[in-house]
Amino acid sequence: MAIRIPSPSTSTSGFSRYEDATDEQLLALMRLGDDRALEQLVGRYRGLIWRVVKTYLGTLNEAEDILQDITLSLHQNKDAYREGSAKFSSWLYRVTVNRCLDILKASRSKASHIEILETIPDALPSAEEEMEKSQLAAKMSELLALLPAQQQRVLSLYYYEGYEVTEIGTSLLLSETAVRALMKRGKEKLRQLHMAYFL
Repeated sequence: MAIRIPSPSTSTSGFSRYEDATDEQLLALMRLGDDRALEQLVGRYRGLIWRVVKTYLGTLNEAEDILQDITLSLHQNKDAYREGSAKFSSWLYRVTVNRCLDILKASRSKASHIEILETIPDALPSAEEEMEKSQLAAKMSELLALLPAQQQRVLSLYYYEGYEVTEIGTSLLLSETAVRALMKRGKEKLRQLHMAYFL
C-alpha cells in the first residue's frame, strides 16, 4: 500500500531540501506526521533493501512489497524505530531480513512434531516406545512449553518453521554457536522432561 506524499512543507528545520536532511531530521519530521520525510527516509535505503531481498530470496519479486510494508509499518507506528537502540540503517536491515525470513517460512512445509522425537536417542522406557506417535507428538508440544523461552523459540524455529541455524541466528541476533548451544541444551532438557513425564 503506497503512502500518499503531501505537498512539500514551506519550512524545514536546518535544511532546504528533504534530500539534504540527515536520518535524524527525517525521523523527527516523520514523527510529526510528515509522510514525505518518511518516503525520503525509506527510499534512501532502497538499495540496501534490494540487496537483502536478493541475498535471502534470490529474486527481487518481493522487494517492492517489502519496502511498502516497512513504510506502512512506520507510518502506522512512528515509534517502531527507537533512536539510540541502533542506527536507522541497521534497524532497517534487521527488519528487512525478518520480512524475508517470514516469506521463506511461509513457503516451506512445517516439520512434524515427530521430528524432534527422532533427534532424541532411543534409550527411552519401553512403555514410551509402544505409544502411538500421535500421542507422543501431542505430549511433545506440551513439553516444549516447559522449556526456557529462548530454547523453546530456537527449537520451534528449527523444527516447526523450517529455519536454518544461520537464519535463526539472524532473526534472534545470536551467533551460530549460541544457536547450536541453545538447541543442544533444549534437546537435553526435552529428554529429561520426556523421561519424567511418563514415570
